[in-house]
Amino acid sequence: MRCVRTGLVCLVTMAPSIAAAQMVDPAFPRSVVQAIQDLGYRAALETDTTGDPKIRSSIEGADYTIWFYGCRTDGTRCEALHFSSGYDLTVPLTLAEVNDWNRDKLVGRTYVAEDGAAYIDYYVEAKGGVPRAAFAEVLRMWGVAVADFHDLIDW
Repeated sequence: MRCVRTGLVCLVTMAPSIAAAQMVDPAFPRSVVQAIQDLGYRAALETDTTGDPKIRSSIEGADYTIWFYGCRTDGTRCEALHFSSGYDLTVPLTLAEVNDWNRDKLVGRTYVAEDGAAYIDYYVEAKGGVPRAAFAEVLRMWGVAVADFHDLIDW
């Protein structure tokens, strides 16, 4: 009986760490880096100018940044991810092109900066973490949106 109790205690105390290993959580930026790398992409963890984490990566031949949002003032315990990729275009997108894109696409909002650069971004609320399979789908959908955006801007 004692052996069974000890085994149960071990299983119960291990369960949260096993579950956490299956989650991608912006509160733990390295879990995001690891998930991206496990899916075959490069991912470099850095810090932005306010002290929040950010990740540099690439997909569909384009560099992008994942900005962390909802962080404490010390750059920890973040709650959301914001994927963003920018493009310097010789001919800026028109307002009609931007509006059509944003009306027709569920993933990948686009806008034009004051300098004419075109951006695509994708905000993902992930407070408490998301299962790795769900994050893989987020990354897949981001890749599809970026590829479609490349078609729009002839990149």
